[in-house]
Amino acid sequence: MPKTIKIVLIQITLIGAINAGGFALSGVGSRALSLGGAFRAIANDWSAIFWNPAGVYGQQQFIAINGMLVSPSASYEPNTGILGYDGPYSLREKVNAASQNFLIPSFSYLTPMEIAGGNIAFSFTVPFGLGSKWDLYDFPIGYYNTTDTSFKIPEIEKYDWQSNLSVYNIHFTYSNKITEKIYAGFSFGVSRTSIMLRKIKFFDPAEMDTTAYSLPLQYRLFPVATEVEGSGWGVSGILGVIFTINDNLKLGASVRAYSKVNIDGTTNLTLYFPKNDYLASQMPPEKEFMFSGTTASGSGTFKTSLNLPVNIGAGVAYSPSEKINLALDVDWTRWFTLDRIKVEFENTILKIGGTIPLDTIKEETLELLWKNTYRVSTGIEYKLNNSLTLRTGLYWDQSPVPDNTITVLIPDPGDKYSLNLGIGYTFGNIEINGNYEYLLPSSRDVNRSSDYSYKSNYLAGKYSMFVQGVGVNIVYKF
Repeated sequence: MPKTIKIVLIQITLIGAINAGGFALSGVGSRALSLGGAFRAIANDWSAIFWNPAGVYGQQQFIAINGMLVSPSASYEPNTGILGYDGPYSLREKVNAASQNFLIPSFSYLTPMEIAGGNIAFSFTVPFGLGSKWDLYDFPIGYYNTTDTSFKIPEIEKYDWQSNLSVYNIHFTYSNKITEKIYAGFSFGVSRTSIMLRKIKFFDPAEMDTTAYSLPLQYRLFPVATEVEGSGWGVSGILGVIFTINDNLKLGASVRAYSKVNIDGTTNLTLYFPKNDYLASQMPPEKEFMFSGTTASGSGTFKTSLNLPVNIGAGVAYSPSEKINLALDVDWTRWFTLDRIKVEFENTILKIGGTIPLDTIKEETLELLWKNTYRVSTGIEYKLNNSLTLRTGLYWDQSPVPDNTITVLIPDPGDKYSLNLGIGYTFGNIEINGNYEYLLPSSRDVNRSSDYSYKSNYLAGKYSMFVQGVGVNIVYKF
């Protein structure tokens, strides 16, 4: 097989693939989330280890377990002009993502140990996660056109576009009093990042032979199923400070940062050649495979690195009475770190029938062009009595994903607006908190540019999504 096919196949494997970092979760802790994440200045329960570790100081020894169940619902109406995505010939109607529920755990333990009068805690949290699964591609009508009754159409993965990302932190937290009114703290530890991405890209036979421009439309783009899976370790940290102005008013600020994560993983790809008896008979022997209905498959390894975004935020908390807490937070996330990603391939080999090895490509650079974003959160907490507390919150969160890199792997419909509700109940040494989060439905229309093609880094069409989440945490204080 000509070297041109080898180069094109491997180049298209990862273009636009590793862009799952945009799945930042709402935060950690049922109480904080029910306040819309406006918690940097309050930070007086176990979830301070995530929002503002300065708030760990002075708390009673505890152990806390939290679980959040997130249920996204997304749809996509393709408008790519590409056979197989928009339907065999005519425009396809709306495609719904596969229904999935994601359970997101977290854990924290404040020890009785002290260092120089400061408190020590350990925690497990998940700041990034979720994913999506789509049955998006269909072979065009006539792609397999043969009188051979023994021929079986090759199977393609049902969910041909799929993403799965998780990042979890294991942290040590230390906090102490700087002055009577200022507390400071930090969390530091390791982060584990895992990604899995699957998608359908295309190979144009005219890339190797210009006579292919005259082929029937359904044979102009050969589908290539690609899959990337990998993981890596890094370090991460959170630094926070709380300033108590008086008994009713507090200010808080924190920074969350991550080291570069080096990811090692595997690549798998399969090229599906069409089947057409007449066209195969017209080809020279060395090119008959192009219309034989066979597949070319291969696997290998890759290396890359991700820069997870820095997050900086500040908040204010005001208590007009012993029963009411009001909070407001503003934060900024530096998503621009996902602007470009360099991928290095190793040992990726394609074969036809297991007999024809093809060479590898050494590296590829992915352009994501993500934007830095702001988020504004506000919350109200009302204590009915010594046992029962009611909470509500709102937040607005900008989308980092521009039109020219959006795909169904991250079906980001634009800026997000979230309504949050919560309740807390305390009896003895046990505290139970619950929260409900609803991201209001939103949609985005992405039009094709004048130079749009199957090589473009985005999928044109209409994206829609809403998300619901339910969380519960149990805290035992010693």
